Amino acid sequence: QVRQASRILKGSATNGHQSAWSQTTGKIAVATSTRTIDIWNRAGTKVERTLPTHSGWIFKLAWSSDGTKLACANGNRVTIWKPATGTKVQEIKAGSKSVHGIAWSPDNARLAATSDGGIVKIWDVTNGGEILTIRADAQKGIKSMTSLSWHPKKNLLATGHGLGLCCAWHAETGKLIWR
Repeated sequence: QVRQASRILKGSATNGHQSAWSQTTGKIAVATSTRTIDIWNRAGTKVERTLPTHSGWIFKLAWSSDGTKLACANGNRVTIWKPATGTKVQEIKAGSKSVHGIAWSPDNARLAATSDGGIVKIWDVTNGGEILTIRADAQKGIKSMTSLSWHPKKNLLATGHGLGLCCAWHAETGKLIWR
């Protein structure tokens, strides 16, 4: 038997257009039309904290698997927050193109982002250093990547593209495994 439940989250701002649910803490992050991020409690009854962001729309939110950090893709930047304290940990400039997808590695040590132009970048989150850039340029027939995710156990990234194309990449070498 399936029970359907829904709740309208009425917080500090309206028209949330991106959200991410922490599997560890149960908290929900919602990007708002006022370009802030509301962090909701586990029950979805109260905004515990509102995080300010820089200008521009928030394209994607992603919690670390331990629930202690939240990554926010906003324009050509990725900002990492500690929502429990409201502290901005890091801001990474992802290049000149808009970021469309972000994903944490299973061990939370790396963060990957996709952007226009068929580019994936991977950073070490302890120091913000770029580890790898994967250029899936027009020669490979990939011009834009809209989503990505890490394999839960292997060092692989899956990227989603327009027209239903999906690719797998080795996250250390950048080698295209399959498409």
